[in-house]
Amino acid sequence: MLELTDKIDLANFSWSLLREHYFHSCRRAYIFYYHLARGGNNAYASTATCLIYRLKYLCRVERWLQRLFFQAIRQTFTSASTPTIHSDLADFLIHNCLKNFHRDCQMLKAKCWRNDPKLPNLTEIYYREQIISHQTFLDWQQILQHYLEQFIANPLFSELSAMNSLCWRHFDTPTAVSLGELKLWLNPLLIWRKHDYAHILLPDNRYSAENTLLKIAAASLKLSQMSGLPPEQQQIYLLFPENGDIVLQRPNLHQLTKSWSKIIQNSAEMRNFEYNTAKINQLPPGTETYCPQCNFREICQSPPD
Repeated sequence: MLELTDKIDLANFSWSLLREHYFHSCRRAYIFYYHLARGGNNAYASTATCLIYRLKYLCRVERWLQRLFFQAIRQTFTSASTPTIHSDLADFLIHNCLKNFHRDCQMLKAKCWRNDPKLPNLTEIYYREQIISHQTFLDWQQILQHYLEQFIANPLFSELSAMNSLCWRHFDTPTAVSLGELKLWLNPLLIWRKHDYAHILLPDNRYSAENTLLKIAAASLKLSQMSGLPPEQQQIYLLFPENGDIVLQRPNLHQLTKSWSKIIQNSAEMRNFEYNTAKINQLPPGTETYCPQCNFREICQSPPD
């Protein structure tokens, strides 16, 4: 294993569901992703840091396709050029999504990630997990089209298509929200206000049930701070891209309070862990099921000392 520093910068701590996931899945991956990749885009960075930075931005095919799908939803409903007729809006969504897909495919074929690691770089290609051919790209496009067809067929799509553009609330992606002094990050797809209710559409990433509750709690906080409306006047939707299901969640103040406390408790644990971090090769690796999927397996091959 490469020799790496154990110095951790605590100046800008914040919480996200992804950070939560890494911390509880594998402490090695957590340190690689959130600390040792820092500065890897600097021309004077060490070879080890540059490699970790590259691996940080690897993305599995399923996650990449879902990211393209989610990006197209944001573009379609909040663009100034969005059509007002339902059928045109569906075509506009498909056009946006496939245009971005073909752009990314060209960058993948050209291996543009060699010059900019933030550009598309798929785990399956990087680690040679599967043979990539022209048919592979066609298969990926079919998966993406399936996501689109399922979403367009959902009744919520018709409801969103009929909304006045003034209903939409604009936000940065990712977007931040404050829980006391703690900054939380989340990635909504859409936020809107209608009939004295605040609404938010979130991607569901198949995390655990507990982590889904944490996501809902962060989203409710965002809606409260954007709209001034309490939880009983909020509607939170979870989008499952695989089958097009959109599940409505109505925030419960009791459960929200428990989840906010859990976020603070978990953040304190992560912050404390950072203060007492050992060298990375002294940390236990992830589970047998986690390690074969990990972005960092190229540099994390040795057992703990």
